[in-house]
Amino acid sequence: MNPYFKLGNILIFNILISIFCCESEAQFSFNNTDGVSFKITTSTDNDFTKPRRGFKKRRYGIHTFFAEGGYFWGYYTGERYSVNYDLLLQSRENNALTARIGVGLNNATNDTTYKGNENFFPFGINLLLGRIYQFELGSGAYYYKYREILTPYVSVGFRYQEPKGGFMCRIACDIHLERSYDFIGRNVSKTAVYGPLVGLGWTF
Repeated sequence: MNPYFKLGNILIFNILISIFCCESEAQFSFNNTDGVSFKITTSTDNDFTKPRRGFKKRRYGIHTFFAEGGYFWGYYTGERYSVNYDLLLQSRENNALTARIGVGLNNATNDTTYKGNENFFPFGINLLLGRIYQFELGSGAYYYKYREILTPYVSVGFRYQEPKGGFMCRIACDIHLERSYDFIGRNVSKTAVYGPLVGLGWTF
């Protein structure tokens, strides 16, 4: 190997280390023995700390609180209510990914083995497609405190949410798996619960 070429590579490496350690801007070029020119430009600006292009860049608030209510059929029938926190995880011009967690009350009953009035805790991930009027796909689980069970769910709906924050509303259809039990607590079969949901909240 040409010793001048090797020395040049070592010199470039040392210069790069110095630039990043000093956190300064630099621009330089190096010509090897073959006449090939290398030009390197670096800057103190960290791309990872810049606001991401699109949805997240145009707003400073990425937090949403919303109240939600719905009516369900299936293994049990009745109302369900919850208060939720939704956090924006990632976004682009026309899509976003959020994480949701909340606490709620299930008032539904089947008048036999399930009497309702049970606290539950929803958590999941939502994929939003669109900028303001968004198509929403969600998946996650509900943890029911009294029965101590975790039931997976999927949801499909629409959401209105300004990129810069403010009023938010969503309409969705939710279906989640349940297990039916007899009077002595034995697991009888797998079943499902489904119904519409309406949520109103605020993004900041």
